[in-house]
Amino acid sequence: MHITDWRENFISKMITRGRNYWRAGAVKNLHCTQEKITADVEGTRLYRVEITLAGDAVATLSCTCPFAKEGANCKHMAAVLFAATHLPESELPAPEWEKKLNSLSAETLRDFLRPLLKKDEALRNRLMLCKGDEPVRADERRLNWQRTLTQTLHAAERYSENEYDEYAEYDEEEYDEEEESPVQELLELMDAELADLLTPEHAMLAFELVCDTAMMFESADEILEQEDIEDACRDAWMQILAIAAPDQQSAMYEWFAAAFRTWKPLPYFTAPLAFLFSYSWDEAIHQRNLALLDEKIAEWKPNAHDRTLKTLMAAEKWTEAIEQVKADLQTFAGEYMPCKQRREQLILLYQRANQPDLAQREIRQYIEQYNQYGMEQIDALRATLPVDAWRDEAERLMKLPTTSTIRLPLLASIEQWEQLLQRIQQHGNFEGLCTYFDPLMAWDSARTLALYRDMVNRAMQAASSRAAYCEIIRQLERMKGTDEGRKIIADLAAQWRRDYKRKCALLDELQKAGY
Repeated sequence: MHITDWRENFISKMITRGRNYWRAGAVKNLHCTQEKITADVEGTRLYRVEITLAGDAVATLSCTCPFAKEGANCKHMAAVLFAATHLPESELPAPEWEKKLNSLSAETLRDFLRPLLKKDEALRNRLMLCKGDEPVRADERRLNWQRTLTQTLHAAERYSENEYDEYAEYDEEEYDEEEESPVQELLELMDAELADLLTPEHAMLAFELVCDTAMMFESADEILEQEDIEDACRDAWMQILAIAAPDQQSAMYEWFAAAFRTWKPLPYFTAPLAFLFSYSWDEAIHQRNLALLDEKIAEWKPNAHDRTLKTLMAAEKWTEAIEQVKADLQTFAGEYMPCKQRREQLILLYQRANQPDLAQREIRQYIEQYNQYGMEQIDALRATLPVDAWRDEAERLMKLPTTSTIRLPLLASIEQWEQLLQRIQQHGNFEGLCTYFDPLMAWDSARTLALYRDMVNRAMQAASSRAAYCEIIRQLERMKGTDEGRKIIADLAAQWRRDYKRKCALLDELQKAGY
């Protein structure tokens, strides 16, 4: 059953949980027509889901679970939509539009499609992936799919960077996806593609397209929705293996085994490996899997590299240790966490070996490549530079996307208090204001106190528990150091007593604090 863009109704985690419910068989009593879908879903208890359709789009959704009663679209709704969209069209009554479609001539359809195709690149891509009356040309079909994957990967990387930057700047706000991501569009396209190829005749081609998808995203760095891609690939492999002939299944297994043999520890994308060891293969293949694991254990010997490195460092054999880490970087090329850890080791080794120029170069590369959540490497870089060179370097670092979460300490390091205060005010960052309260007071006490007063007052407006009241009142202590600060405290305490007469816990905490 085809339902257009239904994922747009859900945040990403609900789609993932819904898929898991559907895969676990939690959807019961599914009944679909062209106007309505109903089903029961086994959750904490049995919930009833009803979905109405307008054409091939979702019109309304309802569920009897508590989450849905609060007005949100829940995982039970998503599970039912997964079940419905995987229901064969042959089990559904033909809709009116399909009857109309079948009545049109080929020439009428071409006239209808041409102007749409000229305007819509995504529709053109889908057309190129469709098979016509001629036999499926596997090479051409696969090439078109790989082009689609490449375009999607680039779009997904840009999308992920934008979403991450927005989240980093507004990390105190509830984060939600409002627009469909390139990855979700790709997954819908893959569903449509597989629906066309799920026959014994085309099983190997379908398998190759899914494998291309898995391997394309294996090398992707920090793409949002990696879990959705992995789940979609696993679902597709299960459908393909279910219709594949024994010789095809054997060839498919060899692909998974080869992927495992070339695997290195801690990859971002583990779908092929998880599938290899979780699918219900026959007993002979289970035995082969055990042999594969024995091979990998013997080859890798977990932690052997780290033990050797510690031995070399303890003996102060810096040159040998550096060469080992460089060799490890080659071994783990393209793998995020192993490379990140070894870059950190290399920085430390250059520092211990008294090679400041190489340490500086490595630190710069590290900062430019990996998101920074603390000042450790920033401070290490600063220590390698002349004092008068730091301001220019700090301003350069602030332009990097990898430093978006440490802009305040960078500004503080070059005493840019005006920019720092503006940034704190812009993002409502009360924690940042508390951190830099003393230097900001020394720079401009009036503006700092005014902003602190406003933020404390806003925090009290949002507070609703004794613990929150107590913490906010404790924050008043910072302003006691000046006459103006003490006046602000007295004014706030009086204001809160007037505005919150019924909040007995607040009044009690004010009295305890002497206000």
